[in-house]
Amino acid sequence: MLARETCNYSENLYNNKKVEYTYEVEFVLLKDLRGSNSLCNDLAYKDYYESEVSRFQNKTYDEDIHIRDLYPLEIHTSNKREIDINRFNLLNDFILGSSDNITRRVTKKEIVYKKNKAKSIVTISIKKDYINLYTLSNIERFDINERMEDVPEKSRKPMNKKLIITSEEDMYYAQSILKNYFVELQV
Repeated sequence: MLARETCNYSENLYNNKKVEYTYEVEFVLLKDLRGSNSLCNDLAYKDYYESEVSRFQNKTYDEDIHIRDLYPLEIHTSNKREIDINRFNLLNDFILGSSDNITRRVTKKEIVYKKNKAKSIVTISIKKDYINLYTLSNIERFDINERMEDVPEKSRKPMNKKLIITSEEDMYYAQSILKNYFVELQV
């Protein structure tokens, strides 16, 4: 049983002043820790406990910008076209298969690929009818068809080049320039 109580506390200070405090306390009352009547065996308690643990973990990870991989990939793939999800899966496999030094982080806004778990090198965001592939500016040397666009300065993080993927041709082009890009980055 979970109980919430508001408590008042008063304290006399050294100069004969009295200070009063009001605070809320949550109590967990356990009948029997091991038996079948234990609160820990109650489904409502288990649901409450799991939601609190999850809430605490997400809060901790949200506050630390360097560790944000607790978000499920489904937040990016739900309500998207199947063809774009398939294209993303191909890109994902290609990027992660390019080197053991590349790792993936799923954030609220995008999917980030990092070199040695530190430096962001590629970012993908799946939109309603296309995929945006973001990279660093060193990819320009391999963009022979000049299809990479500049990201507006107000939207830049470390990534400042963007390729919009809408077809299979765009996919093959992205893979071909990423291959050379990864070699240059020594991934």
